[in-house]
Amino acid sequence: MSINFEIVATLKAAKETDAFKPFEVRDFNSGWQNTRYRFNAISGTNRFQLEIAGGKWKDDKKNQILTFTRAETGKKPEKLTVKWEDRKSKEIIDQVAGYRIYTCNLLTFDERKALEDEGKAEEAQKKNHQFLEKTEYAALVKRVIDSGKYVDAKFRILGTIEFQYSESKNQFYRTLSVDKMYRVADDTPCKTEMTLNAFYTEDAVDADSYDDTKKYFFNCFTDHYFSSVKANRFVPLTLVINGNGDEKAEKKANAFKKMFEKFDDEATVRKVGLVCQMIDGAESVAITYADLDDETKENIDAGLISEEDAIKALGGNMMGNRVTEYRVQSLSRTSTKGSEPTVYTEDDIRKLPVIEEVEEEVNIFGNDDDSDDI
Repeated sequence: MSINFEIVATLKAAKETDAFKPFEVRDFNSGWQNTRYRFNAISGTNRFQLEIAGGKWKDDKKNQILTFTRAETGKKPEKLTVKWEDRKSKEIIDQVAGYRIYTCNLLTFDERKALEDEGKAEEAQKKNHQFLEKTEYAALVKRVIDSGKYVDAKFRILGTIEFQYSESKNQFYRTLSVDKMYRVADDTPCKTEMTLNAFYTEDAVDADSYDDTKKYFFNCFTDHYFSSVKANRFVPLTLVINGNGDEKAEKKANAFKKMFEKFDDEATVRKVGLVCQMIDGAESVAITYADLDDETKENIDAGLISEEDAIKALGGNMMGNRVTEYRVQSLSRTSTKGSEPTVYTEDDIRKLPVIEEVEEEVNIFGNDDDSDDI
């Protein structure tokens, strides 16, 4: 299972430099062409770099799209081959499974409904851009952002977190790959959620710094398909169980800790579905006495002003340090009863996505062909 994410944010072009090109088209001697577009999503105090990437043959006569049909009652999805010249046909797109359609809808629900009520459904449909492959999808999203028409507009962005592994650096790299974008009302609350399956062992929870930070660190793994080895492997992740805030937050943190430490069967690896909040930016934190300047502290100490009033005068909160964390929020819908045992071993989840060398077989019986003797 891939990690799915949902972000509600405004869009912003990434800054181009000599070393970083937000929009790239790379040609290969074989005639293959890769397109990649990277841009920013701003959600509250968080900033994420998102990506849309795809590939095709430069010679469109060689292109075709391999996809799947929609699931119907009593029928499984079937493989579907779409001719390149038919890729924008509404009749064809309507046959394709929803998760294989890449969308950028530039109207909010209310805007779309207003047009449809006026009998302008076709006009509304023109603002709903749908693609069956990602090279043209990337180019369209670039045009939308570069147009300047949607600078302050909020979008609900859906996609998956993809991972690559560098064997030379022994390091995993993540990419937030976008599949769908929908305009939403400007007053829609910001959101930065991801949903994943976490696989873990009995010693997964690190509680050493909890007394100081009110945070448990949950060292787990998530499964991901690596095309390099044509198989699923596991990616190590550290999730944060945050007990800061109030008694309710601390109670929830301790409940998760208890769940993750419970191994009452023979399984050495357990699995749980989790919803996490992605944090990548400065946080708003409560101002305390220690944050006040010396003059204000002197006035408080002299009884000229209360500490509470002094903090209120400053707004009550300030921007803290930059934080990058995945914070456990809740169990996912697939794990309403909690964690479950798996048949995996610790060796399984620590296996890296590298091609293993196959040892050459040695014929210990020599090279004589004795097949006639059998």
